[in-house]
Amino acid sequence: MCRFEIIRERDTYHPGDIIEGKVRYDAYDVDRVEEIIIKLLWYTTGKGVSDTYVIDEFRASRTDQSGEITFSFELPDAPWSFEGQLIQLHWAIEVIILPENHSCTFSFVMSPDGEKRNLLSIVDRVAQDLSSF
Repeated sequence: MCRFEIIRERDTYHPGDIIEGKVRYDAYDVDRVEEIIIKLLWYTTGKGVSDTYVIDEFRASRTDQSGEITFSFELPDAPWSFEGQLIQLHWAIEVIILPENHSCTFSFVMSPDGEKRNLLSIVDRVAQDLSSF
């Protein structure tokens, strides 16, 4: 079973923030765990082809019976979370426990002001600015 906790968890983060956490796996699974992969990534959803880009990855082999692995990622400057009419960009931390491929994900918003960008409102604002010329 895959479980993890984010230390000082919140829904929004800023570029440069550090996200720390712990992955815990049940004592029942300890003998079966070979490797734990923890990824910081962004992905797109919506119409068309989805993209996933892994920013950073931490791999740990099971070295003891503690059932706990700690991790830390620093968020990059970009890209920021956004919503558009056709596509959205999301940030996440994904944990995969091998060899059984148990996985779990923590999704969050990443932007300078902690708000997911709405591309339609940005386009509307630019159109208004251009119409004033």
